[in-house]
Parts: sequence; structure tokens; C-alpha cells
Amino acid sequence: MSQAKVCICIPTYNAADTLTETLHSVLAQTHRNLVVKIFDNASTDSTLQLAKSFQEKDPRIQIHTSDTNLGGEGNFTRCLEAADGDYTAIYHSDDLYHPLIVEESVAFLEKHRECGAVAVHALLIDENARAIGERFLPNEIRSQREAALDEAAFLELVSLYGNFVTCPSVMARSQLYRDKIAQWNGREFKTSADLDVWWRVIQVSRLGFLAKPLMSYRVSQASFTVRETKRRLTRHDLSRHRQNARNSPSNAN
Repeated sequence: MSQAKVCICIPTYNAADTLTETLHSVLAQTHRNLVVKIFDNASTDSTLQLAKSFQEKDPRIQIHTSDTNLGGEGNFTRCLEAADGDYTAIYHSDDLYHPLIVEESVAFLEKHRECGAVAVHALLIDENARAIGERFLPNEIRSQREAALDEAAFLELVSLYGNFVTCPSVMARSQLYRDKIAQWNGREFKTSADLDVWWRVIQVSRLGFLAKPLMSYRVSQASFTVRETKRRLTRHDLSRHRQNARNSPSNAN
């Protein structure tokens, strides 16, 4: 097993109802060389107290607080800036992670040096963590065990299906997140800010995908995940990326 250092960043805001389950799943990873950085966005419930109770038991946990709420995108930017070690993942505070997600994501990135990041397939759970289905996955990827998408292949799939990448499933090379991505650009790309990140990754490397479901994505009316998903990938926002693709140097005549 790889001894690579993995940084898991968890942005939180009023996540007391789900954070315990999430942290249990993260700390149960088979890959043990982890640092877990929790970024609390001025929560008003017991989120911070829960995080501190885990920190007392596991020295791998670090807690970063904010005096004021920075907004969801601002807190995600803090995670990008804090990317550390060999690989970094931004996991959401309301989702659950299979014990092998880190190990298998690291193995993929060490095998596929041409990939700057890798996403995995995801199951769906409800507010009570009961299985209710799975996230959409293009057949072009489902039929493969793994894929390493170049710019053309990624653009074709996004044009056909929209943003099929489950945001809190992605692990990236830390230097890429910290030095090349650096910012979660919600101001310009609005509800497709995560697609903008994948687009910027694909400009400098390939994007990997593991078709195996290695996380459970919570469908909760109270979660940041679902509030954004309900508004995500309107034609208006997705068109920003299509225009970006048309204007990119690789597509110029």
C-alpha cells in the first residue's frame, strides 16, 4: 500500500446532524497516512464542539475556524489553499465514504501520472443514510473499470450529460489544487463552479474516473450539496463552460 500523505479537507457549516457519521467514515479509511482539516464556517450549532471531540481522540484532525461566514464557495477556497501532502480531497460534511475510497484514489493517481485528479462513482442516501439509488454515470464510463479523460473526451461527455462528476468524490494532486486551481470561482461560474474546477484541471492534465461506487452522496433538504444541486447546471451557467471551450487555444482555428 502507498505511504503517500493525503490531506482531506472538510468544509462545514451547521453540520451537527451529519458530521459524526462523516468523520467516522473518513477516519476508518484503510489508507492511514491522513491529515483531516475541518474548516468551520462560523457554525451556530454544535458542529465545532463535535469536531473538537473527534480531535481529542485522533491527532490527525486539525480544526480551522472563521469569525464570520465566508459563504460556501469562500470556504471551499480555503480548502484549496490548504492542500497539503501528496494528494488532497475535499469531502463534504454530510456524505459517507467507503473505507477504500482514499486507498483506491491514491492507487489510481500513482498508476496514471497523466491525471491531475480522479473522481469516483457514488451511491445516493437519504437524510437517514438509507440507500435510495445511485448518481448518474455515463455509459461511456460505466462500461469501463476506470477512465483517464482528455480534454476532448471530457468536453463531449459534459456536452451530452452535463456535470456528471460528483464533487465530493474527487481527489487531486495537492500541488495542482494549491498552485493551479487556488480558488473556487463561484462569482463568475455561479452554480457550475465545481465544473469550472474540473475544466481547469483538464486544461493541464487528464481527469481520472473510477466507475466503482466508493462514497454515498446524501440527498438532504438541509445540505449545501442539495441546495446547490437544485440550482446547478442551468443552461445559463453551463453555457459559460461551452463558451470557454470554444475560445480555448486548443480549439482555435
